[in-house]
Amino acid sequence: MSKPSAPVIRTLETEICKMDVLQASEVYQVTYSGLMISIRRNQLSQDNKSYITYDRTSFSTRGHAVALADKLNKAFSTTCFEVRRVVLGQKED
Repeated sequence: MSKPSAPVIRTLETEICKMDVLQASEVYQVTYSGLMISIRRNQLSQDNKSYITYDRTSFSTRGHAVALADKLNKAFSTTCFEVRRVVLGQKED
């Protein structure tokens, strides 16, 4: 049986792509000891230039968040990375 489709809120179509904004029923955030986190990755290219990228830490599916928390716990030899369900908060102006 296929996964039920999330409701589409908005759609944008261009010549090269179609983008749907879907309603997420839940959002899951990877945290460190209960603290919200960001992950910054500093990578060196073959020409010795430094490139900074930021990895995602929130996901609309729990499985992706759990996989990242497991990966981080293994990489840092800890059990402090965990997954928390995020509830809708206040609107930022």
